[in-house]
Amino acid sequence: MFRKFLISLIVLTIVLIFVVPIAATPDDVILDRQVELIVPGEFQIVDNDQDRLGEALQFTVGVKSYRQGEYLVTGDLEGLQNGVWRTIATTVVPFKWSSEANEVTLLFYPSAIRRDKIDGPYRVSISLKDGDWFMPSQIAGYSPVYSWRQFSEEISQVAGEITSSTDAKQAAEIWANMNQIKLGNFIGVDYNYDRWQVDFLDQRNSQVLRFLIDTKGQIRIIDFKK
Repeated sequence: MFRKFLISLIVLTIVLIFVVPIAATPDDVILDRQVELIVPGEFQIVDNDQDRLGEALQFTVGVKSYRQGEYLVTGDLEGLQNGVWRTIATTVVPFKWSSEANEVTLLFYPSAIRRDKIDGPYRVSISLKDGDWFMPSQIAGYSPVYSWRQFSEEISQVAGEITSSTDAKQAAEIWANMNQIKLGNFIGVDYNYDRWQVDFLDQRNSQVLRFLIDTKGQIRIIDFKK
């Protein structure tokens, strides 16, 4: 009996030597990044001027991770139109996760909600990116049954910062109007960690007008042939 136990102990020791490196740390043996959203998240209407009409829709969701990470979080606010979910606002924010900072808050501006008279419930889909690692978009929560009439026609910026693609596009359009620049067709908005990229296309000469906008609202323009 003792001999069988001794043989089993020797075999287990050999297996551990080859499977786990001698100098392994807890980080070394986690082979894949494991990140989870703690769903459902929470919705809140932001009413800064206390007029009982929301200037933005806030969504907060917890993030569970096994290690610190600096993520790029993309959130899509979606509403039902003719029985089909469609994106009505998008927000992209950087998020540095730690055990103390384990919630991400997104702000969505209700321009499309007011324009197209889209009632709730709304839903938010979220994806995360960190370097080459990517968590595909997943539904993180459904809102109460808000009415489109609960949101303000005048959308004010929160703390004067550019926090969503809607803000970036609006900032580019306002700046162009103030400087008497005629914009072509809107192409889209992108974000590269520290600034927004807003593109318009003049189809007459295939010229692209690109606005580079940082989160504090500073704007630089470049143009090039498509």
